[in-house]
Amino acid sequence: MPFKDIATTTGLVEETARNQVNKLIDLGVIEVVERNRIPKGKGLQRKLPNLYRLNIKMAVERESDESKMFVTEQMNNLKSCMMFYFTNRELKKMLPRKQYESLVALAS
Repeated sequence: MPFKDIATTTGLVEETARNQVNKLIDLGVIEVVERNRIPKGKGLQRKLPNLYRLNIKMAVERESDESKMFVTEQMNNLKSCMMFYFTNRELKKMLPRKQYESLVALAS
């Protein structure tokens, strides 16, 4: 996601979004997977957005917290994670229609 989109989504100024991402990198919360990506093929040769990976590993301090934690071995399982933490009603309210329908259809 380009910093412009991050800024729009979060309501921050682009420079602030960039600074916050850099702080998260310094803290080890996210890591840069790939920078300065160049699109393959011919045509418009502008750089693609950087790729980042979230590093979310935390100890469960209380047994009661285990019910709030989603654990998976699948790398790209955001859909299952969303379905774990939110009800269908909440997702329908938060997401655009097509994203919601796609999420619910794939989770079924």
